[in-house]
Amino acid sequence: MSRAWLLLLMLLPTQALAPSRASAAAAEAPQEKRIRLVWTETPPRIDGVLDDAVWREATHVDDFRQVFPYVGTAPSERTEVFLLTDGRTLYVGFRAWDSEVRKLVARRMLRDTVDMFWDDRVNLVLDTFRDHRNAYFFQMNPVGARRDGTASGSIEFENNWDGIWEGKTQVDAEGWSAEWAIPFQTLNFDPNADAWGINFERGMRRNNEEMRWADPSRQRLLTNVSHAGVITGMHGIQQGIGLDLVPTGSARRVDDRFQDRHYWSLDPSLDAFYKVLPSLTASATLHTDFGETEVDDVQVNLNRFALFFPEKRDFFLQDESIFRFGGLNDNGRPFFSRNIGQACFPGYSLLIAFSAYCPRNLQGPRGLGIVPDGDPVDIIGGGKLTGRIGNWNIGVLDTQVDDQPGLDGRNLGVARVSYNLFEESRVGVIATHGNPYTTQDNSLAGADFNYRDSDVWNGDAVEARTWLQRSFTEGVDSGDEWAWGAHLAYPNDLLSWSLGVIELQDDFLPALGFLNRPGIRQYDADYRYRIRPQGSPVRTLDLRLTGRLVTDIGREVESGAVAFRPLKLESHRADSIELRYDHRYENLDVPFAIKENVQIPTGAYHFDEAFALLETGRNRDLRAEFETGGGSFFDGYRVRVRPRLEWRPSEHWYLALEYDHNELWSIGALDKRFRFRIARVRLNLQFTPDISWITIVQYDNVSDSVGVQSRIRWIVRDGRELFLVLNQGLDARDGDIDFARSEPVAKLGWTLRF
Repeated sequence: MSRAWLLLLMLLPTQALAPSRASAAAAEAPQEKRIRLVWTETPPRIDGVLDDAVWREATHVDDFRQVFPYVGTAPSERTEVFLLTDGRTLYVGFRAWDSEVRKLVARRMLRDTVDMFWDDRVNLVLDTFRDHRNAYFFQMNPVGARRDGTASGSIEFENNWDGIWEGKTQVDAEGWSAEWAIPFQTLNFDPNADAWGINFERGMRRNNEEMRWADPSRQRLLTNVSHAGVITGMHGIQQGIGLDLVPTGSARRVDDRFQDRHYWSLDPSLDAFYKVLPSLTASATLHTDFGETEVDDVQVNLNRFALFFPEKRDFFLQDESIFRFGGLNDNGRPFFSRNIGQACFPGYSLLIAFSAYCPRNLQGPRGLGIVPDGDPVDIIGGGKLTGRIGNWNIGVLDTQVDDQPGLDGRNLGVARVSYNLFEESRVGVIATHGNPYTTQDNSLAGADFNYRDSDVWNGDAVEARTWLQRSFTEGVDSGDEWAWGAHLAYPNDLLSWSLGVIELQDDFLPALGFLNRPGIRQYDADYRYRIRPQGSPVRTLDLRLTGRLVTDIGREVESGAVAFRPLKLESHRADSIELRYDHRYENLDVPFAIKENVQIPTGAYHFDEAFALLETGRNRDLRAEFETGGGSFFDGYRVRVRPRLEWRPSEHWYLALEYDHNELWSIGALDKRFRFRIARVRLNLQFTPDISWITIVQYDNVSDSVGVQSRIRWIVRDGRELFLVLNQGLDARDGDIDFARSEPVAKLGWTLRF
């Protein structure tokens, strides 16, 4: 890197941050915002129209301030919020005035869509323990799409939490309005507390304007409740008995031509949720069925290590954030719920990975992604206790899984306890027991400390964390079963950087966690500087530099990577262009199979690639994304082309076409070309906010197979749902399309609330 670049990196923070901090400090009011909740005996009707007389008596909020584009200034449009309770339900009314109502952006109607950020929307967060760390999140857009989730800390967000609540919207000539009813039985809270943390936010997509009631700071997201406002008058609210029973029935037909299996199955199951305390929930599941779970995206694995696929099953996603540990997201995490009830069949396709993860000791030296072959392992039953008592956060999960090929049924469990320190920090321990994949007994114990201060240097944030783990595996007594890590970060809007290190010793094995590369020390660094030009068509301009160095425990270098992004430019309509240069180093001590019967020999490799990414904004009817690039790749060359096209003609339709093409040549000293292709089509039909039909079709040319999942979901009411699902596998070898495996499923779940 030239001296000019180094000088620029050194000077930019000191020259550009000073005015930003001054303006942020001037915009942020030091006093805490407070309101008091009004009680009523005549709750409003939830129809999206704020015409009930009782709303005129409600708690009223309208003093919003901009977060974007001009922090701390008055919004361009007025927003009002009204709050009421009858002691059992929190009623919330939003009035979003708009002088250009025809320019409202609302193209999403699907429940829990993560893309709602690209629509007009209103948001609410509730810190029910007022611990400045944890919050419930609720969101709606003008056409009635609903999203909810839970947040823990600054960046941990659990989108798949589904609470039971009601919401309706209405658009008129002067704007739009929303009415919500959130039962207190849906929430955990401290029954002795009279005050909760609370905050409101509105987004206007056409001008990328965001406005917030409390804490209008760019350094913190709405879900960071460290500076949220306060609502009092909560004492005396009730949850009833606090018992939810969810009987479920599913029927499926399986026709598998390759395994010659043809059968019907009828599977009843039962989930129960009981609030032992208003802040603590006990859950139980019996003969759990996950037939409605969304299929994973097919991925191409062009490295030596198993891919990570996120959890998608509702039972394990509820209160999932309590079990998170040390900020670990993949390699080295002590608990990964997908190990429970997921079959592991090593030795199949080496390159295309669909949904399975197996520990490295089951995969051999290649450690490649695999394809599962067979049904998931049945979960006979399980129990979970999650919630908070005072400053303590508690999570205990215990499950009994059924027999699988070569393994008897077994008990798998995890316990996680943490304690809140200071304003936003936490210290905790974790323990797991059970091995889902082998007869070797396995346990793990760990401790972590997570520190955060969101009010350093005029509102900037600083994070630090450290953690320690040890596994205990039957027959292993080497003393090399330890793992540890540390991380320091300055995660702010204009300037963001982080430094981290982890060590995973040779025999460290979290059998209930995720580990695809043990026996290493890993060093990470990330630096990003952002410019926000005023009065310019450019919204942000980012410069970013990241690096990773991996050695073995003896400090011999195994891998290295540097990614330099000299330019990422984004417009106010979220159109963007990004340029990236990657340099990588790999030292292979065993051959690496890039394709069946094609291996990269052992040795040291340096390779360089350059990429360009063009995107148009997600708020457009027709959106395009195009990534292309390539360069040297191990001992050969690679070119990648990845186009994507999305079309949203209205809130009722969504069509996406995706294609991922990797072409490699001169790999493994062979004068041949290898092409790896994945094609994907997504078609969503949203008839109403509660009725959707989603179809995903995926093809890859390595397995020459086509996978189809088509899901109809009808939310009769929250907690009462019908799913009709078709999972269809097609064999496309030899140019013919043959039915390989068909599995239609019908599932009905009905929540009974007491």
